[in-house]
Amino acid sequence: YIICNEWDISDNADGSVIAKLLDDGTLDISGTGEMKKWIGKTTPWVNIDIEDMIKRVNINNGITNIEEEVFNNCNNIISVQIPSSVTSVSGIDGTCNILKEIKVDNDNTKYCDIDGVLYTKDKTEIIRYPQEKDNKEYKIAEDVTSIGDYAFKECENLTNIILPNGLTRIGDSAFSRCKNITNINMPDSVKKIGYNAFFECKNVTNIKIPSSLTSIESGLFSESGIVDINIPEGIKSIKSRAFNGCNITSITIPSSVKELTGTAFMNCNILKEIKVDENNAEYCDVDGVLYTKDMKKIMKYPAGKEDTTYTILEGVTQIDYYAFDEC
Repeated sequence: YIICNEWDISDNADGSVIAKLLDDGTLDISGTGEMKKWIGKTTPWVNIDIEDMIKRVNINNGITNIEEEVFNNCNNIISVQIPSSVTSVSGIDGTCNILKEIKVDNDNTKYCDIDGVLYTKDKTEIIRYPQEKDNKEYKIAEDVTSIGDYAFKECENLTNIILPNGLTRIGDSAFSRCKNITNINMPDSVKKIGYNAFFECKNVTNIKIPSSLTSIESGLFSESGIVDINIPEGIKSIKSRAFNGCNITSITIPSSVKELTGTAFMNCNILKEIKVDENNAEYCDVDGVLYTKDMKKIMKYPAGKEDTTYTILEGVTQIDYYAFDEC
């Protein structure tokens, strides 16, 4: 091969890790030790505007890490090869728009791949599903207990994902912008779902929130297709933008909720009522309008409520941020 470009991308700038862009579009990374950390920095191939020339990435044995943002804006990568020496992977994210496979050397003790999908070696965590893999349906390996941050981000070919029964964690933005998924079977074993996990999942209209969950994180269902949701007893907090932009008409807050922000329902323009269980010690509703239990703060007036006039309760001393937004 003819070498087009060559760069020192070692962590200590000592020439121990070298990247070469070959004339067939392969970014060949060789040497020993760690790659440079790229968060907030520009990689040399982006710096000279040749990132779209990279078609494949071959990481040779001796390299120990794949850093976050190392392949940012490399939109034409279709394959990444990980050697046995790599012990840390954080840099195969949602910007590799046509990535079809991630292959791992069989001798790697930390990671493996199953049909081009990246897992930990013990198969308890799925780390990254390639965005442009052709499957319409994907069944996650049975032993998986954790879905990594961004694991399925922007995987628009998928319409159905089957989650394993022992799953306990779904990472931040795990299914963000999976716009064609219509069904997600949420097992009751799930205890943690990260922020923005289902952001812009436009065709998901209903998800069963597991009773084992205690918090609905920021942006969890933001701008998704959710039209009907049941918040189970046991949920203690509902964070900002949790249901932002959802087409729900009614929602009920259970008695277990102790932390709630009115911004959880921003841009829910057809929301007509927010009901609160009468046994909730922190919040209440008055005719479908959300207040604190002591009725000193109005938290959220539903944007889809049809009244043309509204009188805030006597005794209210505070109107919460965005309380009447889009009304």
